[in-house]
Amino acid sequence: MDNIFTGETCEQATEKHNLRMDYAAVLQEQIRLQNAKKEQIKQQKLDEQRLEREEMVPSDPMYTLAYGG
Repeated sequence: MDNIFTGETCEQATEKHNLRMDYAAVLQEQIRLQNAKKEQIKQQKLDEQRLEREEMVPSDPMYTLAYGG
C-alpha cells in the first residue's frame, strides 16, 4: 500500500531507509577513522615527550633547570 501522505510505495520507503542507514554507517566509519588518527597523533606526541625526558642526562642544562640537579 502506498503512503497516503507521500505517495511512496513500501518498496520505495524501504529503499530510502536503507540508503539512509548506509549513509549513517559510512559517516560512523569516517568518524571512527578520524578519532583513531587523532589518538595516534596524541600517542606519538606523548611518546616523543617521553623520549625527550629519557634522553636528558644530568649534565644537560635543561635537566638541571627541570630537576635542579
